[in-house]
Amino acid sequence: MRSGRPILLCALILGLPATAQARVDAGRPAVPTGLKAFLLRAEEPTRHEFSRTPSFAWSPVSGALRYEFELATSKRFSGSSIVWTNVGDELEAPAAAPTTGTPPATGTPTGGTAPAPTGPAEMVTIRSPTMAVDVALPWITGSPYALYAHVRAITAAGPTPWSKPFGFNVRWSNIPRDLDSPYPGLIRWSPVEGASSYEVWLFGARKTFATTTNVADARELYTFHRTSQWTSSVSFRVRAKRTVYGEVASGLPATTFGPWSPIYTDVQPPLSLGTLASLATVADTVNTGGTGRAHGLTPGFAFAGDRGGPADYFGQQPAELYRVYVATDKDCVNVVFRSAIVGSPAYAPRLSGPLALPQTDQAIAGARTSILDFGSEGAAFMLDGTLSLATEAGAASAGSGSGSGTASAEPKIDLPDTAWPSGGYYWTVVPVQALPATGGATGAIEYRETELPQDACQAGRRMRFGKLSPPVVTGSSRPFASGLSPQGRLTSAARSTPFFYGTPLVAWQPALAAQDYEVQWSKTGNPFKPVANIKTPATSALLPLSPGTWYYRVRGFNNLLPKRPQLAWSDPVRIKVAKPVFRIVKL
Repeated sequence: MRSGRPILLCALILGLPATAQARVDAGRPAVPTGLKAFLLRAEEPTRHEFSRTPSFAWSPVSGALRYEFELATSKRFSGSSIVWTNVGDELEAPAAAPTTGTPPATGTPTGGTAPAPTGPAEMVTIRSPTMAVDVALPWITGSPYALYAHVRAITAAGPTPWSKPFGFNVRWSNIPRDLDSPYPGLIRWSPVEGASSYEVWLFGARKTFATTTNVADARELYTFHRTSQWTSSVSFRVRAKRTVYGEVASGLPATTFGPWSPIYTDVQPPLSLGTLASLATVADTVNTGGTGRAHGLTPGFAFAGDRGGPADYFGQQPAELYRVYVATDKDCVNVVFRSAIVGSPAYAPRLSGPLALPQTDQAIAGARTSILDFGSEGAAFMLDGTLSLATEAGAASAGSGSGSGTASAEPKIDLPDTAWPSGGYYWTVVPVQALPATGGATGAIEYRETELPQDACQAGRRMRFGKLSPPVVTGSSRPFASGLSPQGRLTSAARSTPFFYGTPLVAWQPALAAQDYEVQWSKTGNPFKPVANIKTPATSALLPLSPGTWYYRVRGFNNLLPKRPQLAWSDPVRIKVAKPVFRIVKL
């Protein structure tokens, strides 16, 4: 055998395409640089405060086979401070996990079970210089920072040094603002991005309550109270709540709620008299009838008056209690939502359930000088004797002053979308009277509506509105996507059809009323034929795509809808993934 002959070796460099690959050096590779956090695109200006868990990106390291990434509450990244890690010796029980890098990973076949959120004892392999963390980070602030991230590359020559730590904080970017509702008995605040529900604190009420919309009625202050002492003003505070997901490795707790708003006070006009009339539906938009804008959130309902129409069985006697009906037809026969019984001239759905109405004459007398708690409405009937049960009474959760009250099954208080303006809902309000219970004990009462919703609607006392959940926003003129370019650089989508090498990271804006999201991808855009999907509570994901042209789309899930929780799909986004290229080098 002749000595000294050059030997040609095929070097399979997995981390970068050949156009960006440098010769493998005998020395230690460079440390990763440019580590930053972002929400939608890696090209965003560097910031250090976020209202939800951000994604991360850094400049790629030549020759990197994979990356190791950590989050911690200390710059020293000691074991007890670790929040998230994919470093094997920091995990309690390393296990094989889905590779979030180059193909052939394929995701979850559509129709199957989506992958569970990655816990702290699972290994995640990172092959591109981007990371979507699968845990809701706790609200945490420091001076200047309370959370830190660092990353290192694993190369054929071994691990590089850890990067310089990147510090940041996590806190709500804003708090709900009072929108000063013009309708008595109804309060309204500005929606908060990323909120899945809200906790409301009415001053004078026994407990706080929860809702998924951005309005609330003041039923506690109005029910069995007809004097200005109770109803001249409504003071309240509100705070946003979020979905918490994943597991923090250190066990650091992550609360669901943000900070309370300041105390807001809305002055209330006197109660109106006369025949009941629908005034408006109010949520993220205000609709006073006709073909106004559809609501993105299930609205509250404002009305005026205190008695029924000509078909009122009790001769249009003044009433102090009311119930709202929502139907899909203008005759209000196909009822899809029935409100709780309230004494306020407005109603808005709650997760916490109806008020515990008094069941005797004596209890009613006591209610006039106190505030009712949450509970059962008792015996309540429509005019024709049909049992009338509030939609929000289904498995309602107990209120909690700490905001931590939960329920085994929350009531389905949201309404499905309609094809607005051609399709929509009709609503009306009917009076309710407290009457002696039929066959009951002395002094026992029942609650009976004195007018049929059908009669109220056919008399013209109805209003129409639409509900239309906006699709998830995945970009503007170009998608919210980042990753490794075919030239070996960290890049964000620069055009409507971005081109990446390896695993792209896609992001989207939080959708109204969504608690979870689904991402699907397909080889064709029209028709869209999903080959796999990912379900996640986060607002970003790494897509394990093989080389070629792909289309992806995102939709939210609202688990408080009656049957199907799926919200509207985003438009399909076209994305290209480059094939790996190999380079022959002399060693």
